[in-house]
Amino acid sequence: MKKVLFAVPVLALALLFTFCNKTNVHEEISSAAPNTAVSERGPGTCDVQIFADNVHNIILCGTQTNNQTCTPCGSLTPSAKGVEVVVGNGGTITLPVPLTFSVTTNAPFGIWVRFVTNSDDTGFVFIPATGCQTFTLNDNCEFI
Repeated sequence: MKKVLFAVPVLALALLFTFCNKTNVHEEISSAAPNTAVSERGPGTCDVQIFADNVHNIILCGTQTNNQTCTPCGSLTPSAKGVEVVVGNGGTITLPVPLTFSVTTNAPFGIWVRFVTNSDDTGFVFIPATGCQTFTLNDNCEFI
């Protein structure tokens, strides 16, 4: 009986100290990202290498890398911002993601173009002389 009488206060103290050091769940969540939407956290970037079968200019529209206005193809807004002109093979540009941009060429017979990121590779895509192709990069630097 002595053991039971001694054990009751010890169990009461153990129960009391069990809940002393627990943190509030709301404190942990609010410290991670207080009331900011994903779009407000700032975009990531992807380094994109560009390869082509000839040295004619490849024009990218809608890259959001500068304030030049351009007219893209496809479903992009008519007054997209950002124009990049690439000459030669292996040029690298840094693009914000997620992003949809269009590609045109002034090569008289069209051009084969390939985009490579650290996560994906489009393979060679043919763009005719007067044609236009859109490409979309997601947050993981993958083409979709």
